[in-house]
Amino acid sequence: MTRSIVSRWPRLTRVPLAVEITLALLLKLVLLFALWHAFFSDPQAKHMLVPAPQIEQHFLSDTALTPDFASTSPPPSHAEKKHGSD
Repeated sequence: MTRSIVSRWPRLTRVPLAVEITLALLLKLVLLFALWHAFFSDPQAKHMLVPAPQIEQHFLSDTALTPDFASTSPPPSHAEKKHGSD
């Protein structure tokens, strides 16, 4: 009563298995290329390029650069403005 795995699941096409696998891989490559071309091939803002030394400094620095919020003045709050006193 033991059957081979091939006979349990019938094939949907009459194409040889190697051709079917090759076509599936080619379809996936075409889809990956289309996604790359649609989303990653060209930068949105070409004028916003960062120089390579700045990127190297950012990734290879020993300490993490944190902004010094104590030296900057806080933004004006909306409560200080008097709208009705003109």
